[in-house]
Amino acid sequence: MPVAPSFSLPDQNGQKFDLDEAARSGPVVLFFYPRDDSMMCTKQVCAFRDSYSELKDLGCSIVGVSRDPVDSHARFSAKYKLPFPLLTDSSGALAKLFGVKRRFGMIPGRTTFVIDQQKQIVGRYDGLLAPNRHVQWASSVIRKTTL
Repeated sequence: MPVAPSFSLPDQNGQKFDLDEAARSGPVVLFFYPRDDSMMCTKQVCAFRDSYSELKDLGCSIVGVSRDPVDSHARFSAKYKLPFPLLTDSSGALAKLFGVKRRFGMIPGRTTFVIDQQKQIVGRYDGLLAPNRHVQWASSVIRKTTL
């Protein structure tokens, strides 16, 4: 299994999220999405919000990543009452490190990773047109790897 790269990025509140620190507490569900407030991305993010308690009960941290700036993430998070951090990857460097491909040459990818406490990537799901499946897939992977 590949090891997730270490990183630290600002969230919607301007706080730094550090993967190494988060992984020490339990599995991390890291999901990349194209853009705040687009229809499909809102569905994906809200699916993670609606399953937040279930995933937290499994010991997970959840974190979303897009290229949107901190202020956009702050508005998006407040509008949909998101209980997890949204990280700003303004240059797309983190997406590149994780191998998240742009679709149709211009749309940032929609990819979800499950990362264990040793920072091993135990699963990856790509699904640009399947925003609701990401959380179901992540939950399934976590249940298989932790129970």
